[in-house]
Amino acid sequence: MQMAFIYPMQTIGIIGGGMQSYHLALAAKTMGFNVALLAGQQEPVLNIVDFPAVGNLDDPKEILDFTAGLSALIYQDEHINTDILEALSEQTYLPQGTDILAITQDRYLEKTFLDDLNVNIAPYMTVVNQADVLDGLESIGYPAVIKPIQKGLAHNRQQVLYWRRDADYSAQFLNAGSAILESWIPADQEFLLMAVKDQDKNVQLLPLIEIYYDSHQLIAALVTPQISADAAAEMQRITKKIAENIDYCGVFGVSFLMTASGNLYTQRIFPGLHVAADIYQQVTGISQYELQLRALLGWPMPTVQAKTNGAMLMILKQIADESYTQIKIKPQWQFNYYPVAANSDATPIGQIFVTDDSKTSLLNHINATELWHL
Repeated sequence: MQMAFIYPMQTIGIIGGGMQSYHLALAAKTMGFNVALLAGQQEPVLNIVDFPAVGNLDDPKEILDFTAGLSALIYQDEHINTDILEALSEQTYLPQGTDILAITQDRYLEKTFLDDLNVNIAPYMTVVNQADVLDGLESIGYPAVIKPIQKGLAHNRQQVLYWRRDADYSAQFLNAGSAILESWIPADQEFLLMAVKDQDKNVQLLPLIEIYYDSHQLIAALVTPQISADAAAEMQRITKKIAENIDYCGVFGVSFLMTASGNLYTQRIFPGLHVAADIYQQVTGISQYELQLRALLGWPMPTVQAKTNGAMLMILKQIADESYTQIKIKPQWQFNYYPVAANSDATPIGQIFVTDDSKTSLLNHINATELWHL
């Protein structure tokens, strides 16, 4: 991977849209860069960049044309075709590389990678037909969960199988080929540890985040979580080991599950920014977006430490009116609303950031709203 220092006033490109690209573009412009962005459809981020483009992210020619004259190219779409990126990297500076995508886009390769590092993951196997599923359930036990091997297949994301008769549900995952069957972990807590790796391969671990989901939708993120020092140290060890074994530059994350009995499982690797890490701006004074740009563009990396406790609360469309009430009575809370239309009640429309030197006070004020329960 080549190394470079990218000066302000040069033009950098971002592939992929969404709110994280929106925030990344804003951070880049604050740092003095011109920004070109290629999105798969018309969306708000295109209104704030210098060189907006809409095109097919699977078309090598369109992406090649987009990269002309760029000082660096950053991908924000974790499902982008790695073959296209590999071809682009021969003539365009691609500081992230493609190694992390090659691992994380395929659940089997990701689990094999983690297995090779001897980290604890849920028991799993690949299945290609219903007979494999039945055999797997006998081996792995119930409940188990079946998922597509390719993470880009967002529909039918997963199905929990509680009984032998539930194996019939696996057909929808096997129509496209093989799938992953793994043990269902009864998680009591879920954590995210972000890290940033610079061009010199220095790795800095960022403050640990406890993350809260409801039906696969992130609803809150908390810094600093209640966890034993030993468990935190193990997550740090695993994340650093992953960083050292992936040819990658930039911000990435590793998620973990912890059971009520204290067993820790490594869940997955996130090849870039994570919305839960938006809390870093409030608790550390620097955003994950600036850290990503600093790492990728060769700028020196500051030491990042949590200076207070904080929470990021997702505002879903279904609680929009209630969030407006909170604006009126919570003057110390920061409310950010997205410049996009919500498609369903479960669609995020914004975020609330809350900080407090007292973790007890922080949690009490959040839980008192009866909108979030941390």
